[in-house]
Amino acid sequence: PVPEGAVPRYLKASLDAFIAKLLTDAITVNFPKLPICTIPAAAKRANCSATEVLELIINRQLAWVGHHESARGYLSVLVNADEIRNLTRGEALDGFTAREIEKDLKTTTRVVTALISGGHLIQVDATNPVNRCPVKIVPTADYEQFKQTYVSLFGLMRETGKHFRTLKARLAAAGVKPTLPASIYYTDFYRRADIVGL
Repeated sequence: PVPEGAVPRYLKASLDAFIAKLLTDAITVNFPKLPICTIPAAAKRANCSATEVLELIINRQLAWVGHHESARGYLSVLVNADEIRNLTRGEALDGFTAREIEKDLKTTTRVVTALISGGHLIQVDATNPVNRCPVKIVPTADYEQFKQTYVSLFGLMRETGKHFRTLKARLAAAGVKPTLPASIYYTDFYRRADIVGL
C-alpha cells in the first residue's frame, strides 16, 4: 500500500509490460483522427472512466485498438471513441422524461408538471444511459395506462378530426365534465370511459 500523501512509484519494466499488453495486436496509426483518440480522450467523449476503457482493452472486448507511432507509453494507445461509447452505454430507459411526455401529448410544461404534482404521472429515479446523470422518468407502463385512461380535449380533437369547440359542446350537452379540469391541470382531460360513443 502507498502511504497517505506519497506518490506511487512503479517499476519501469512493469509499466512497459502493461503498455505492451494494451498494444497487443494494435494497428499502427500515424495521424489519428476522431473518433480515434487516446484512452483519456475516449473516456471523456463516452462519459465513462479510463479504467473502464482499460478493462475493455485488457479483456479483448474491443474490435479495434491502435498505436500512435509518434507517441510513447500510455498516450500511445488509441481506441475508437464511438466503440467505447457503445460498449459503456447503459440500458435504454424504460420510461419517459417530463419533456418527452410534453412532446408526446403536444402540450405545455405546466400541464405535465401539474399532472405530476397531482399524482397522475408518477416519476421514479433512473440513470441516463448516455451521460450517466440522474434523471426522473415516468415508467412506460404507467404512462401508457394514463393515456388509455385519459385524453385531453385537444388530444380528442386530433383523434377524431373534429374541432375542439364542437367536441366541447357535444360533451357538455351529454353532461360529460372533464375528470381533470383545466382549472387545475391547465387543460381539460376527460376519462375515456365517459366519452365512449360521443
